[in-house]
Amino acid sequence: MTQQISEPFPLRELFSDRALITKIQEKLPLFFLEAELETRRGKQTGMEVGRVREQILASLLIYQFGRERVNVQLRATEPEADLLLDGRPLSIKTVRASGKTAPPVKVVWTVDWDKVDQFVRNFQPSADLLLAIIRWGSIGGLYGIPRWVQEQVLTELSIERYLRRPRRGTNPRGVDISSEAVTRLIQHPGTQGIPIEWRRFDEPSALMAITDPYSRWIRRWEED
Repeated sequence: MTQQISEPFPLRELFSDRALITKIQEKLPLFFLEAELETRRGKQTGMEVGRVREQILASLLIYQFGRERVNVQLRATEPEADLLLDGRPLSIKTVRASGKTAPPVKVVWTVDWDKVDQFVRNFQPSADLLLAIIRWGSIGGLYGIPRWVQEQVLTELSIERYLRRPRRGTNPRGVDISSEAVTRLIQHPGTQGIPIEWRRFDEPSALMAITDPYSRWIRRWEED
């Protein structure tokens, strides 16, 4: 255990800077709400919102660590990672929760049953994890989960409880980390976390600033 805890975990810096923590708590709900509104199709948020949220969090890492430590140009040999931080693979996941329990987190999208079985059979955590749990109108959080924590929880639960497969006879949409496993991951003493109040910013002035697609470009035209 001591050896695992002493493993390099660059994300720890993100959760030890008090000024940065306050900035994350204040700004991340606003940025994620903007992402949802910009990707909305009618009354539904588009699936592309997940990618925009990942870009927001990747930009946070670049802001904090600098471009020389954050590599977003990944090779095909890093399929589970979204970027490298100090050379270590990092996966970024964001998920909305509707209740108080931890939500399942998608780890692979596929509609092929053979690929589902192959993924579960060969699965091993291969990257540190930056996970945002979004609870609009309530408390969620941002969590840094080292790879060794994921490996330990996987060993404790077994693959059948750690991962949630789609049921046979349904249309497979990929494989999730189960709600039980996510609960253990975010509560593990090796995990770093920031509680976040996911405010909706219902004030008319705030919503106007977010939803008006012209404001951003007007500001750019006004710049010298």
